Amino acid sequence: MEDLGGEEFLIILPGTTQEDLFKILESFRIAIEEELVRYVNFKVTCSIGGCSISDYEKVDIDSMIACADQNLYSAKVTGKNKVLV
Repeated sequence: MEDLGGEEFLIILPGTTQEDLFKILESFRIAIEEELVRYVNFKVTCSIGGCSISDYEKVDIDSMIACADQNLYSAKVTGKNKVLV
């Protein structure tokens, strides 16, 4: 995991299908929403953008980050508190 600045993080999960990636990221979203309320006096939600590839030989990390960033932006402008992969 790498902190990209601000409140954005990069997590690389090799060998994860798009369906599994969505499930993992959705579990993060739910945990943030349900568990952080125990430590703060307000509701905490998050939007998550992810990107999945199937051909590892054609990996371009900059393109993957741009894809995930676009999905994050779309999640924020279409209602927030969701995961888009």
